[in-house]
Amino acid sequence: MKKLPYITLLLIAISLVAIFMLRPVDVESLENLDETAIKREIWNSVNGFGNSRKLKSYVGLINTDNAIDIVISFEKESGKSIFKKIMSNSFLPKDEVEKVLKNINDTLCRAFEKESMYVEDYKSLIDGHIEYEINKDGKMNSEDIDEDMVTLNMRYDAFKSNNIEYLANGVIDEDFNQGKVGDCWLIAALNSLRLTEEGREMLSDIISIDSLGNVKVVLKGADREYIMTPEELAGSDELAKGDLDVRAIEIAVIRYLHEIGDHVDEAKKIQNARNKVKIKPSCCDINDGMSPLSIPFYLFFGEDCADNILVDSDLMVKIRSENYIILAASSKTNEYILDSFSKYHVYSIVSADDEYVYMYNPHDIDNLQKMLHDDFMKFFDHAYSYELSE
Repeated sequence: MKKLPYITLLLIAISLVAIFMLRPVDVESLENLDETAIKREIWNSVNGFGNSRKLKSYVGLINTDNAIDIVISFEKESGKSIFKKIMSNSFLPKDEVEKVLKNINDTLCRAFEKESMYVEDYKSLIDGHIEYEINKDGKMNSEDIDEDMVTLNMRYDAFKSNNIEYLANGVIDEDFNQGKVGDCWLIAALNSLRLTEEGREMLSDIISIDSLGNVKVVLKGADREYIMTPEELAGSDELAKGDLDVRAIEIAVIRYLHEIGDHVDEAKKIQNARNKVKIKPSCCDINDGMSPLSIPFYLFFGEDCADNILVDSDLMVKIRSENYIILAASSKTNEYILDSFSKYHVYSIVSADDEYVYMYNPHDIDNLQKMLHDDFMKFFDHAYSYELSE
């Protein structure tokens, strides 16, 4: 028997592999796959054992009833997240990989929402990481997405245990601190408002609670209302700690900023996503010339922005007055450093005497901090004042 040339055998092998890889999807067999089989077929597809073209079909079987179990157990059983596995091994072109990954993320987040867990912040964050990895040059890396998934799983565990310190009651009357979201400008403003009688009255107009424990937040400046369920408040552990009414306001503001979109350039979007600060708005997020420190007052009360003022002697006069809410921040470019004070961070400025200025850090509202006048003038670059009354 005559032996076939090596090149002929190679071509036959390639043809057989191609036939195997391109064989059509059996729709009826897909419908009968359980969660274990779906995970196995996704694994086989991205490893080249199955038809890579079938990957989209298998991912399409992930729904809101099975998504949490499939995505979480996939990582526990394989040692790799489903995002990492698809990014590192898929034969699909990048645009198809993006569709597959976003489909998984969307379905997973809808599954969490089906259980009344708040995930709007992480849905957009993970989508941002996916877009960055797809559009960058070179090999895709799922490290940032994997870190987000770890945190999201921790939030889910906390949500399932329903381990919350306070219940919402429609009034900000418990201590609170900033969580892991970069919204110091919002938490500082809420703290400053709740420290004055007039500020507390103004806050009472924007938040209320019904007999079922649902919290309604009215953003007068945006002409919108948002309702948060007790389950959503309990399932948003990355947000403010302590008083859940603060967390309700935080969720409402985040939702609004997500609805209007991030009007910042692409580089800032990527940087914000990679720093896990998706909702750090620029001066043009709501209207031209508005500073992030002014946004809470605009949204809450529907009035003109807080005044952008210099850190000078005139500011000291306002600080000593009882008629102003004062917020101050230090930029990254400011080279003046003080121990125990954070740069690129907003503080609630509450009072001053002849020697010190007193303030609260949103991350540690329980402790009143003080700073010498001269240090205050050098450390803070800009401040914002909101007049409470004449």
